[in-house]
Amino acid sequence: MESNSEQKKVNELELEIKQLRSLLQNGEDLMDYSLLLQEIVNKSPYPMWIANKNGIMQKANKALLDTLGLDEEDLINKYSVLEDKNLETTQYNQVQDVFTKKKTATLIMSWDGKNSRIAEIRNANKVWIEASIFPIVDKNNQLTNVICQWFNITRQKEAELELSKQNQKLESIVRARTKELEEKNRKLEIASQNLAEIQSKMMESDKMASL
Repeated sequence: MESNSEQKKVNELELEIKQLRSLLQNGEDLMDYSLLLQEIVNKSPYPMWIANKNGIMQKANKALLDTLGLDEEDLINKYSVLEDKNLETTQYNQVQDVFTKKKTATLIMSWDGKNSRIAEIRNANKVWIEASIFPIVDKNNQLTNVICQWFNITRQKEAELELSKQNQKLESIVRARTKELEEKNRKLEIASQNLAEIQSKMMESDKMASL
């Protein structure tokens, strides 16, 4: 039931995005466009934010604030995605392309408020996210805003990291057991050689005695 409800919300969100694009293509009033844009973000069941064409956050929905454990005043007009130290070089280049080339970017990354230059964000919850960042352009193909949607994959990543940790531990045990077994086999081989030598000497001694 929860999954169906969430899918319904996603479908409604996609419909509103289509309406937004239609408004922009038809050159409708910018106020209507702005309200619709904010409505899309507010209704999303996933963490979302809107930035202006300079990358500075203008709107954040409840899902985002709840995920990070922050208030609007901690982020609005303060956080800039173009100054986010959590981005690796390749990820930063992808984000830049959203603003300069109007390309959509998809990133999987660890986001930690401690990497921010903004004091209010440093206490934010640390999360793993899959983020989709896409441009909004006007009828003249000029960038007006950028929207980012997060999928919180923290539990999935933590499970993967724990599995990797357990695999490494298991591999370490296997290596230790293998080394131990190899050492026992080496000692057994030496003992077998010694026994063969003793038997050979005993047989030689018996031959001498019989003579």
